[in-house]
Amino acid sequence: MLWLSSPTAITLSWAAAYSHETPRTWQYLVNVERQLAANWSVELGYLGSQSRHLYGFQTLNQAAPGPLNSIQSRVPYPTFGVISYVHDQGKGHYNAFSVKATRRYGDGFSLNTSYTLAKSIDNSSGTRTQGFDTLFPQDSRCMECETGPSSFDVRHRWVMGAVYELPFGKGKRVNISNGVIDGISPSVGLDQAKYQNFALTDDSLIFFFGQGELFAESAGPLEASLPRATVAPLLA
Repeated sequence: MLWLSSPTAITLSWAAAYSHETPRTWQYLVNVERQLAANWSVELGYLGSQSRHLYGFQTLNQAAPGPLNSIQSRVPYPTFGVISYVHDQGKGHYNAFSVKATRRYGDGFSLNTSYTLAKSIDNSSGTRTQGFDTLFPQDSRCMECETGPSSFDVRHRWVMGAVYELPFGKGKRVNISNGVIDGISPSVGLDQAKYQNFALTDDSLIFFFGQGELFAESAGPLEASLPRATVAPLLA
């Protein structure tokens, strides 16, 4: 299938295979987990994949090697310019090893952190440029020569998430009684995103909450004010 950009002066054309295969990927995964203590566990894992029929671009009118001043005489179709062809013969594979440590919630603290060492290799990362990738291969006649790290390859990745229960409130390390704080359910009270709006004055630490953010029945925005003296040890 061929589309011509102009019926007179042909400088750019597009072509595609009459029938495209659907890209497909096979994945395999192995994880081993072991508990180390009452609240701690460690997990080791391997993830791999094989991909076939990946889409990519080739140019069908690439000049053969020769003198620089005779490029047009060395192309397969001298009356055409660039012929952009969408192929479906790309290949890729991915291998990754990971380690993860998890601390279940206890004593007001939980932690989940993991590190992944991975490598992704292919000869076509897509039909659009990504990162330092190019739209066309260096040599469209040798797709295997394009094999190398994927444009989206990330060799090292480390992520961490933690939850820390604020140590002030009724029965906490900083034992204070506040009607708003005492009425907050654990699932809401442990959501760190709800404590991003606050002000610190000479006398108080003030948290601001939107309507319904803590209590569904609240008629308007709420404020929780704590004496600065009670949280001074945490700010030191």
